[in-house]
Amino acid sequence: MDAISANQALVDPNAFHNHPYPALMDVVIEDSPSLITFLLYESKDDSEAKSSFVMHENLARSSSTFLEIAIENTWIDTQEKTVELYGFKTEPFTVFYNWVHTQQLPVSFGPQRDVSAQLQDLDLVLTAYSLGEKLHAMDFKDALLDAYCWFCRSFEPYSNYIILGPPIQIGWVWSETPPASKIHELLLDCINYNGGEPSLCEEQVELFSQDFLRAVAQETYSKPGPEAVRHKPIMHPDPCHYHEHGQENNCYKARLF
Repeated sequence: MDAISANQALVDPNAFHNHPYPALMDVVIEDSPSLITFLLYESKDDSEAKSSFVMHENLARSSSTFLEIAIENTWIDTQEKTVELYGFKTEPFTVFYNWVHTQQLPVSFGPQRDVSAQLQDLDLVLTAYSLGEKLHAMDFKDALLDAYCWFCRSFEPYSNYIILGPPIQIGWVWSETPPASKIHELLLDCINYNGGEPSLCEEQVELFSQDFLRAVAQETYSKPGPEAVRHKPIMHPDPCHYHEHGQENNCYKARLF
């Protein structure tokens, strides 16, 4: 199966398109010593959890380094089998929860879809990617980067220029992810491919965050012009080029297909 088909296959275009997504945390599961309830708080000031998710301990450990550490440390109440997580929002965590259990993302991109619907799904991809960085969830992030490339490719029939997405959304994910994040590398490579321009519209350039524009200026100064990027980033001949799994681990797609 080629890379594009694989990317599309991991997404269920019929699932969860009407926000908010199904509250899977409401499913009743019989008590089990292997099940853990994660309680989500948006801030330390919250007196009650905003939502809760029940997950098998082995699944939680294998899908997120952060959750594995949370389970091993004193954060866990050994009697109640609960872990309290602060600074997490329900919607992106629901995407993560569904990914862990189904290996699918609730987004769909392509020329046939309404642009506003695609932008809504893009926002979900970027917020979920930021969550993936917090959780240190490697496969989840790799799949979301593939989904982002799919979004960019959906505009190819109209332009050879790589459309990154709305400046506010791109600036947000840039500021909410660490400098070493793979999405930083992908965005900078796309801009280099575009000849150093983050947007074709001069008015839109001003909407990007200053941190993002400074990084773009530094990158294009050190590697000026599209010749600095040998391959179109969103169609790289190595489908795992922007993945984090490395040589020592299999790509999530190898396990899916």
